This record gives sequence, C-alpha cells and structure tokens, in this order.
Amino acid sequence: MEQDYIDLGGVKYRARFNWNALTGFLSDTGQDSIDALNNFKVTPSSITVLIYHGLREGERLDGREFTLTKEDIGEHMNINLVNSVMEIFLRHNGGDKTVQAQEPAKPAKKKSSLFRRSEK
Repeated sequence: MEQDYIDLGGVKYRARFNWNALTGFLSDTGQDSIDALNNFKVTPSSITVLIYHGLREGERLDGREFTLTKEDIGEHMNINLVNSVMEIFLRHNGGDKTVQAQEPAKPAKKKSSLFRRSEK
C-alpha cells in the first residue's frame, strides 16, 4: 500500500487511517459504538481529532515517536490541508473516487421446465 505523508510546519508525518485510528477517533469523540461506525460522521470541530489519530498511527507504523498534540496539529491546519487529509482518509477506507461501483446484478433467466405445456 502506498504510504501517505502530511507536511506540518516543514516536518513530514505519515498518515494511516486504519482500524486503530478509527477506534481512537470514535473513543475520543464519544461515538464508540457499532452504530457510530456504520454512520461515520466527522464534524469541523472533530476533524483535528481524526487527523491526530491518523498521524499517530502512521508514525507508530514508521517506528517513530509521535509527540504532537491536537493543538500542535490545529496550528498548521487550513482548509486545503484538511481536504488533502480527507482524500487520504477516503483512500484508506475504500471511499476513493477512482473505485468503480459494482454494476447491479442482472436478473437470472428463467429456466424452462420439463413439464411446461407448449401452446398450439
């Protein structure tokens, strides 16, 4: 899988939005339930929490200590960076715009019956 990095204040941090990042976000935002996972919602006020957990997990996977706080992250955020991070989030969680939706299944053809009467 391609690794994604985010530049904050001239330092690159790996972002990885896997299960650890998702459950950390849900727990920190008081949404720790299956229902919240099925109806995943991010608000403008919680986006920094999601980014925090994604960066913390990415840095853990790279074997580096992660010392940023949510406030440190928010200090460097702007709408363009938020959009870039959300694209990474979607790609990591199957929501990539390039993924094609499956075509609907075609109805099965009726099989002819051995006992069907033919019309004369």
